[in-house]
Amino acid sequence: MQSYLISVLCIVIISVLIEIILPSGQTAKYIKGIFSIFVVYVLINPIVVFLNKDFDISKYVNESAINVDETLLKKMYENQIETRQTDLENQLAEDGYTGVKIKLKYKIVDSEIIIEKAYVDLKNLVITENESNINKYDYIRQLVMAQYPLKAEEVVFE
Repeated sequence: MQSYLISVLCIVIISVLIEIILPSGQTAKYIKGIFSIFVVYVLINPIVVFLNKDFDISKYVNESAINVDETLLKKMYENQIETRQTDLENQLAEDGYTGVKIKLKYKIVDSEIIIEKAYVDLKNLVITENESNINKYDYIRQLVMAQYPLKAEEVVFE
């Protein structure tokens, strides 16, 4: 009984911490929903164990039936890449290089995005007068390499 009370007390403390730490938004709703399921499990599990000594939740939950929605993950990775490309283009625009389009080639390794190459399209490049004497290729290459661990030959100009 003492361990049950400690579990409930820990759940209350964790729920207060989650409420303080999480920002408001869509992600917070999902995390709170998952946490609510966990709270219900912690509260009901001792009662079920008391009533049925042979209770095993793995009998009722098929762990292999949990599937990852691959299309959702793919879309999420694509959105992250698009955001990174836009951020680089915006940084170049702030530095006086407008009209540059950047395409990042990537792969996913252990749920991590690895940037393999950066393709820089300079067809619509406009340089402000203040930046006209700077080597645009070196400057753009250095900016991209500062953001991602790429070699100089992995930043390709088109």
